[in-house]
Amino acid sequence: MNGHLLPLLLGWLLGLLAPAITDQIKRVRSIDRIKAAIREELRAHALRMTIANFRIDEMFGQLDREKLQRIRGVYAKHGRSVKHDSLANLVEQMLGYTDEAIAAAMAKRQNRKPLALPGSDSNAMNSRICRLKSQNSANSRKKSNGNSSTS
Repeated sequence: MNGHLLPLLLGWLLGLLAPAITDQIKRVRSIDRIKAAIREELRAHALRMTIANFRIDEMFGQLDREKLQRIRGVYAKHGRSVKHDSLANLVEQMLGYTDEAIAAAMAKRQNRKPLALPGSDSNAMNSRICRLKSQNSANSRKKSNGNSSTS
């Protein structure tokens, strides 16, 4: 009798715990996907900010070897994309020049017209953050409702 009762009790216990375990696994997977999407969006913002910084410094003739190497470092860290390859190639080309040649090229660019920088939008990050906030508030309401009903 005891030999048949133990598997039955173990199965019953696992049946009770299964929904909580699967919910936790789903929650962890969801959080991992959100974190990956936010990291990707932040990487894209870093590249856009680097491009804007390059264009501003170029417009005012303030690019030097140090700034060009910093821009190259951002591309090395965050990767290049087809969309930004022309700037990355330009930076590499400019780093091949001497410091005097870079300074001479920047002196010619100082009186250029102002440029319009593209805006950036973080719709994906905003929507994910709003979804997380709504999930957290729903979870806190459930917890508070559960606590008030037992009182």
